[in-house]
Amino acid sequence: MTNFIPASIGAVIVASTAVFLGVFHAIMSVRLEQDASNKWGFAASCVVFFHSASVFLQYNLGEGTLNLICEHVQTACFVLLIYICYRLSLHYLDLKPVLLPKIAAVVSIVLLGVICRPGLVFRREFIHRKFLWLDHPYIEPLPTIWGILIWIYVGIFALYIFSLWYRKKKNAGLEGRIFLFGSGTLALVCLHDLVCTFGVESILYLNIYGFFVFLAAIFGITGIKHIKMYDQAKVSVRALELVKDELEIKVKERTRDLLDGNQKLQAAIDRLRESENRISVLSDQTEQFSRAAASMLLIEKEQDFFDTVSAAIVKYSDYQRVLISLFNTTAPYREIIGFGGVDPETVDRLRQVEMPASQYDHVFEAGEKIGNQSYYIPHTMKDILKQEATVFGRAGMPDREDAWHPEDNLFVKMINERGEFIGVISVDDSKSGLKPTDDTVRPLEIFSSLISQIIVLKKEQKKSLELEEQLMAARKMESIGRLTGGIAHDFNNILGVIIGNAELVLGKLSGSDEIYADLESIRFAGNKASEIVNQLLSFSRNTNMDLKPVRLGSLLEDLMRLIKSTTPATIQIETEFQNTDSVIMADQVQLNQVFLNLCLNAAQSMKNRDGKICLSCRAIDINDENAGRHPELKPGRHIRMSVTDDGPGIDPDILDKIFDPYFTTKEFGKGSGIGLAVVHGIVKSHMGAVTVTSRKGEGARFDILFPVVDKVPEADRKQNLSIELGNRERVLLVDDDAMILNMMDKILKQLRYEVTPITKPEKALELFKQHPDQFDLMITDMTMPDMSGLMLAQSILNIRPKMPVIICTGYNDVVNGKTAKDLNVSALLMKPVRLNMLAREIRMAIKGGKP
Repeated sequence: MTNFIPASIGAVIVASTAVFLGVFHAIMSVRLEQDASNKWGFAASCVVFFHSASVFLQYNLGEGTLNLICEHVQTACFVLLIYICYRLSLHYLDLKPVLLPKIAAVVSIVLLGVICRPGLVFRREFIHRKFLWLDHPYIEPLPTIWGILIWIYVGIFALYIFSLWYRKKKNAGLEGRIFLFGSGTLALVCLHDLVCTFGVESILYLNIYGFFVFLAAIFGITGIKHIKMYDQAKVSVRALELVKDELEIKVKERTRDLLDGNQKLQAAIDRLRESENRISVLSDQTEQFSRAAASMLLIEKEQDFFDTVSAAIVKYSDYQRVLISLFNTTAPYREIIGFGGVDPETVDRLRQVEMPASQYDHVFEAGEKIGNQSYYIPHTMKDILKQEATVFGRAGMPDREDAWHPEDNLFVKMINERGEFIGVISVDDSKSGLKPTDDTVRPLEIFSSLISQIIVLKKEQKKSLELEEQLMAARKMESIGRLTGGIAHDFNNILGVIIGNAELVLGKLSGSDEIYADLESIRFAGNKASEIVNQLLSFSRNTNMDLKPVRLGSLLEDLMRLIKSTTPATIQIETEFQNTDSVIMADQVQLNQVFLNLCLNAAQSMKNRDGKICLSCRAIDINDENAGRHPELKPGRHIRMSVTDDGPGIDPDILDKIFDPYFTTKEFGKGSGIGLAVVHGIVKSHMGAVTVTSRKGEGARFDILFPVVDKVPEADRKQNLSIELGNRERVLLVDDDAMILNMMDKILKQLRYEVTPITKPEKALELFKQHPDQFDLMITDMTMPDMSGLMLAQSILNIRPKMPVIICTGYNDVVNGKTAKDLNVSALLMKPVRLNMLAREIRMAIKGGKP
């Protein structure tokens, strides 16, 4: 042991220090389990201890196995120490990499395994190194290539750890500087020892003293951390003491508050006991109100309901008089629908006073609100009320502050489902003689809500009945339409035969023949019968608006024929027509409905007695002087058509409502008119205007104005049509009715066409398939068994797309309101077909639509 001093003593000192620090860290890691730095400090102390012990032995050993083992231990200690430094650095710098710590641990384990293999890291060859402070050479084994690689790994890993602390030096603070000093010192002395391995003589290996400095650094940063933790603990203890003191103060204050609250609660209990009798009375009243309200829901008649509500308020509430009012838009704007405790004469007087809803707005703003929707107006504010519309009580003068004054008033709002102010309940004459409170107005507000709901319900029921009536009328018209359509088809076929044959014969006679006038009468009668059928169809089916130029005389002629046939014999029809040559744009079917409806309404108003309806028309000019009466009309020439009756007239209260949707004065299930709202809509669609004037008991007058146009009516053009003859074109004629087929065959031949008549559409289609180029035109009936004319036309057009096709129909749902273009055919003719119209449409179809 000749090398014990001074080299060996350094190893002993470091080993002793490592034991001390190891015990310290072990104790702290048990007491502070959550702090990982103590665990890594303990591990570092253990590694340094084993390294120091091996250095101590190696300084005093010669060549041999024990010396080799000491060298292996020192190398393993360096591998472990560098890994411990890395984990300790991660902890202090609060770094949390995921993959690198696992890789470092695996590498360290692998290297320890390599070090434990004899002969793999160090050879069994020894080198004797001379140092100035040693009596004898320092003997150590020579490293293999693996040993050198291990030391290189340790050096690189150490540099990486230094870089972590350097990058985080601002966050590391004093602990970081201490760590860098200790680990840097160790690195420098290790670098000195590395230089010595290349043969440079020095005093001795210094790494053992580097370990001492490193242990001191670990202890230093650990100590600083524990000091900080101790300071934080003292701050926390002080904070807890402050919180404790504050809680004690709050507990004292809360105890005092509880004592005060108990005293107030006791006072409230005393007051509650004092008011038990009054609450009991109010509770009984509310229960009685609720029962009464429930029973009223079964009352069917509206007025009986309001009378019962008024009586219930007087009986069960704290007030002896009540008025229930609803608001409307016409004078006197307030309708008293129920009252109690007020004489009928006073109510009649109040009903004459105008009192709109807006009159109450400032009353509610100035009054004292009680409950949810009640307003108390004390006698000191009675001047804000309209005196002639107010009833004051009869009680004596009050002798206490909370007493009811005879000139006090209480109003309860009635609100509908949209939150709109629709009415008011007015009460006075308090039974208890006290001012109103939330409790005393609660029963009144219950009835206010109930009345509002009943009013809404009645309106909905009335609307439902009106809709049901309209639905029934629509279904009735639909049934009539189906029946009329079927009859019209057959009737038009018959008329077609009559008119067609008459025209055939007329075409062969001259005007001087004896029977010419008779045949002309037959044709005229057939045409009029056809017009009647078309009018029946127009009233039984809804059609789209089709405005055309119509001469007033023609319109009035058809209209008078229709009105006279539908008006009772007890009603006298008078006319005053002027300017009948004027032309207006009109849908004749729609206008017939308008005037027929007005006349039927007038006749129904004079039921069970004789009466008179006057229809008149004349031209007027709309200019700047009278434009204000008809702002929707443009200046210029207009026709005014009037319907006047001497019936009972229209009630002024409903005069401004008669054009509203769903409005009617007829009982449910009675009447079949289209309604004045629809009349108004039709007139507006004609760019016209409608007004009504009436007085009760003096009849009514409806004025309808239409603008005059400068156009030629289609009827005038039809009268001037000449008969165009054919050029022997080939016509495929299809109709299941043999009489019509025969008549049409003769007419077409008279018009110089070659005709192939067929009664079955299937046979006609088969013939066309065999000879598609044999025909120049097809004329077919619409309604036929097995295959309709439209189906036949479509099949023909599929074979020959440009084939001219004309469809004739008496009436059919498929073509109702449609045009030839809609059906993809050349022309659509309504039966009975006139000779000149048939000739013209054939020529146009053959020429491709050109006249």
